[in-house]
This record gives sequence, C-alpha cells and structure tokens, in this order.
Amino acid sequence: MTQVINQQSLLGELDTATRKINNKNLKNPYRTKKHVLKMLSKPQFKTPYVYKWCKDMRDSELLAITKGGTFTCPCCEKENAKAVLQHDWHPTPYRVLATRAVDDDKFCSMIPEYIVHQTNEKGAFTLKEYKKTIWYIKKQNPRYTEKEVYEYAYAKTKSNYALGYFTDNELLLHHIDEIKRHIRMEKNDYDFVCRTCAHKQDKYIIDSGRLYPDEPYFLYDEDCDRRELLASACIEAWLSA
Repeated sequence: MTQVINQQSLLGELDTATRKINNKNLKNPYRTKKHVLKMLSKPQFKTPYVYKWCKDMRDSELLAITKGGTFTCPCCEKENAKAVLQHDWHPTPYRVLATRAVDDDKFCSMIPEYIVHQTNEKGAFTLKEYKKTIWYIKKQNPRYTEKEVYEYAYAKTKSNYALGYFTDNELLLHHIDEIKRHIRMEKNDYDFVCRTCAHKQDKYIIDSGRLYPDEPYFLYDEDCDRRELLASACIEAWLSA
C-alpha cells in the first residue's frame, strides 16, 4: 500500500518520533535515535516543496495574492514574473547542530564507552561484523588492506547510530521541532519572488550543495576533528580484538 504523503501525515510521523525519543523505557535508545535520524533524512522531510501537497498550497496562496492576475516580484519589482515560493528559513542540518553543540571534552570521554557499547551490544570489531560492514559499503569481500580498515572505521564513525550516541535527546527533539516548523509552512518563513531573485538568494547553497558550507558536518566531513578521533578508536578496537 502506497503511503499518503501530505502535511498532516508528516506532522503525525514527527509527533510519533518525538514520543519515541521521550520514551524512558526503551531497551536501546540509540537504536531508536538511529531509526528516527534515518527517517528525517527522507526527501519528504528535507524537500517537502517537491510534493503535491506543498505545491497545491503554493498555488492556492499565489492565486489569492495575484487574484488570478499577473505577479510582480517584491524584490526586483519585475512585472509578469514567474512566481517561485522562496524559503527564507530552513531547518539547520542535524550534523551542523551537533558540531555546534557537542562539547569536546565530553565527546572524548564518551569514546571508550562507545567502544564498549559497540562491542557488547552490537557485536562490533569482530571478523563477522567487519565482513558485513565491508560488504555493505563496498559490495565485495574484505581484503584487509590498510585503506580498507580506514574505510571500515569511517563507515562506523559516520553512521546514524554513532550520531545518535554522541548527541543528546534534547538536540534531536530541537531538530524535530525545526522540521515541524518547516512542514507547517509558517507565513514568516517564506515569500514569493521571481526565479531570478530566488536563484540569487540560493546561489551559495547551489554552489556548495550545503546550507552552511563553512561548518563541518559532525562525524562525517574530513575536516571534522572528532571524526578522526572516533575512527582511530574504532581502528584500535578492531586491531586489538
């Protein structure tokens, strides 16, 4: 059965995610956070404007603005322009929030705990888990080269499981609230402009592919120092197993 995607269904999914995160009786809260983070990465939450419900809302509001007539861009005052719904506010990517929020000393103190947790709860740093990880990221049997070991460690480091482990619930709940705001399409968060003005406003995002191109994504980017710290610990755990 095809899932119906609209504003109401998305807000319902986000409310469910909030209840799951707030559940104090979870056997493994990190697994739950992993699943929530995976859900939030789906296109219906990241780019709602490409879905029919959002386009219908856009068209309805634009019709009310123009009263069926032509559109004049409020930025450049171009007449008879093709109107574009332009978001003036976006949710901050979760990995950027994490880069800003996670304390270095706390992060370092949690690394040994994470290694123990991965070993005891996830069966990590074993030959079986190594083979499974290499097959998942490379679709081939392991060759046990130095480069491959680093790829294994980086895969574990940038996983949603690690992301959920090293960030607290309050940060994830804040992120969910930001996405809810995005889905609600609050009036102050967007405007209608012409295509040219929209492109100018979004040029830095288009060029970099990111909303915050100067801030490293937590546990993901090469220039994230904490990624290297955790990857090194994973490599040491694998080699000493």
